[in-house]
Amino acid sequence: MAMLFTNLIQLNGQNNLFRTINFNYDWEFVKDMDTSIVASLFIHNGDQLLNWKNVSLPQTANIEPLVMVDKQWQGYCFYRKFFKLPDNSEGKHIAIKFEAAMQVAEVYLNGEYLMTHLGGYLPFLVDISDKVKPAEENCILVRLNNLDNPLVPPGKPISDLDFCYYSGIYRDVNLMIKDKVYISDPVAADRVAAGGIRVSYKDVTPESAIVQVNIDVQNTGKKSVNVLANLEIRDAKGKVMATAYTPSVLIRQGNAILSQKLTLTNPSLWSPDDPNLYKLSVRIIKKNDVIDARELKIGIRTFSFSATDGFVINGDKIKIRGTNRHQEYP
Repeated sequence: MAMLFTNLIQLNGQNNLFRTINFNYDWEFVKDMDTSIVASLFIHNGDQLLNWKNVSLPQTANIEPLVMVDKQWQGYCFYRKFFKLPDNSEGKHIAIKFEAAMQVAEVYLNGEYLMTHLGGYLPFLVDISDKVKPAEENCILVRLNNLDNPLVPPGKPISDLDFCYYSGIYRDVNLMIKDKVYISDPVAADRVAAGGIRVSYKDVTPESAIVQVNIDVQNTGKKSVNVLANLEIRDAKGKVMATAYTPSVLIRQGNAILSQKLTLTNPSLWSPDDPNLYKLSVRIIKKNDVIDARELKIGIRTFSFSATDGFVINGDKIKIRGTNRHQEYP
């Protein structure tokens, strides 16, 4: 059974629900098949020639041996999942977030092509708000390949590499259900220095620091709405160190940036020797309703590079030793 995780936040006595649902379960998988996209793929038992296997994600299309004798498996595979949306999902922003799929992913919903994502290392978001059937069963299908591709980094043939491209949907997948006004996804936003929550630091000293927070908010609804954000910074023990509200902003269809500065006194600065972290909570409010929220770990510090001093963090010189480390070890 699918596992459901909900975030429930209360403000001014009102409960406001937005959901992130673990979408890792009840997938079907097949590889080395006819790659044609046909209607039968989106029907239970529609194609008797395909030997679908029940899998849970993350999953790799092929398990390689510890000692490679032949070259790594490369080819095409299908992943599909039949699902129904939870109640009260109609009229919401609905998206499926893939944390990673190796390495060219073509996504279809109920037989309709939605998008192609290039690259096996970055997450990508598939907006299905206007495509999904709220009260019916839906089928999402991913046609995936890990073939040599000069257009996809690192772009070299696998025969020239000392590591594997792997294969499959090898990281988590989540179903996101939110208000039509929400904190945008950094990758899906596809805008320079925008998308999601951007945090920077100014005038950082052991005595004080200014934390600059910019929040990219997206409105996919038809009506313009006024929103603001509540910001809160807590230390490692949960003590509130700073809190603030952004000015209210009218957002028409599209996006807007909510900005605010918070000042911390006697901040515990982050460094490799003292990796002090704070928690930044961001709540988006519409008519006293919390309609979206995020929590980030942040480390307050300054850093710079120069030809004379090299790398400096919080005023201290640090020697950097580099490494070429891949994400896999057989």
